[in-house]
Amino acid sequence: MGARPAARPPMAHAHAHGFDSAARLGWVAAFNVVITLAQVVGGLWADSLALLSDALHNASDVLALLIAWWAAHLRHRPASEKYTFGLRRAEILAALFNAAALIGIAVFLAVEAAQRLAAPPPVQGGLVAGLAALALVVNSASVWVLRDGHGHAHGHDHAHEDLNRRAAVLHLLGDALTSLAVLAGGLAMLGWGLYWIDPAITLAISAWLLWASWGIVRRAVDVLLMASPPGLSLRAIEAAMRAEPGVRDVHHLHLWQLDGERIHLEAHVRVGDLPMREVDALRRRLVARLGEEFGIAHVTLQFEAAACEPDAPQG
Repeated sequence: MGARPAARPPMAHAHAHGFDSAARLGWVAAFNVVITLAQVVGGLWADSLALLSDALHNASDVLALLIAWWAAHLRHRPASEKYTFGLRRAEILAALFNAAALIGIAVFLAVEAAQRLAAPPPVQGGLVAGLAALALVVNSASVWVLRDGHGHAHGHDHAHEDLNRRAAVLHLLGDALTSLAVLAGGLAMLGWGLYWIDPAITLAISAWLLWASWGIVRRAVDVLLMASPPGLSLRAIEAAMRAEPGVRDVHHLHLWQLDGERIHLEAHVRVGDLPMREVDALRRRLVARLGEEFGIAHVTLQFEAAACEPDAPQG
């Protein structure tokens, strides 16, 4: 017997919030595309790796925003006969591609910056500082546009959209700090000719991108391989289920995430020779307990009166 997923909020309400979130993300992504292109052109013109690496950081935010914007649209598409879970996992695939590409580009910039440290070429500090200041303004404005305009979330879908928007805001805040560092470096090059600052800032930004991107790759791969969500103990979940009166055994227990948020659990539960109404009451108690104690929203349980074949040995 499977537990029903939590009821969705009214469709009109969810659609209105989805459009609001998607529209904001779309506008912010457009702003950041413009500043990224300007920084690429300016970095090539000024021969500044720091400006190019800041453009890369901006580009990563653009991709993250587009993923969030895409997810905000896909989230409201109903499941189909082919895609019975809908298209929620598309955002995981996009995030994995995004992070893998960033790792490759960050390594290239880090190698180039290390070579430049030995003999730093002259850089047009004024152009670097000007474009970094422009990026700082755009990122600050983007944070303001994406600020949470609602006092509370209405339903699971809207809460997920708020999390999407919060993640985008964190990306933009990090990018604003990077632009601030590039701005300071540009002023130092303009005022004192300290050209070694340009490759030094590039190395720092590349290291940050590598660290952040690798974390995304690991998390995305875990979701795609259906690993247990971080912070949840399968043994603790099994113990909580076994502690429920009426449960004789729990086995074939599987725990995974459908996407970045939604946690699923399935299990076989052995009970005595109980009437259907008592089994259904037990199911409701188990579902409520799993939701309250572990935040598991989607639970599928198969009830049995006799032992079945055990799981295959795990390596």
